[in-house]
Amino acid sequence: SISVRIEAVQNGSSQLRVLVSPSDIFPDGTVSFDRPGVKHFEGLSTGIYNSKTHFYIQTRDKFSNDVTTGPLNEIQIIETSSSTQLGGYFEVSFFGMTWRFPA
Repeated sequence: SISVRIEAVQNGSSQLRVLVSPSDIFPDGTVSFDRPGVKHFEGLSTGIYNSKTHFYIQTRDKFSNDVTTGPLNEIQIIETSSSTQLGGYFEVSFFGMTWRFPA
């Protein structure tokens, strides 16, 4: 951990700023989440046939800082499951590129 103390002439004002630069992505700290109740953004909670849905991946470093740059040479694994036989395909889009996989 790091602590910084800045004494200012006027309370709450300083010409100095502290900037935190995250370290490399730490896979165990990376999380995915969706927005339950928000149409098309419930990708981890539910999926609806023939409907687009989304979820977010938030990368973090080993100190839990958000890593906002990248992706650089990372692998994303998306697992799906069903209680019945599926037909058709899944599409995954990322930054304007789309890949199609058989169901």
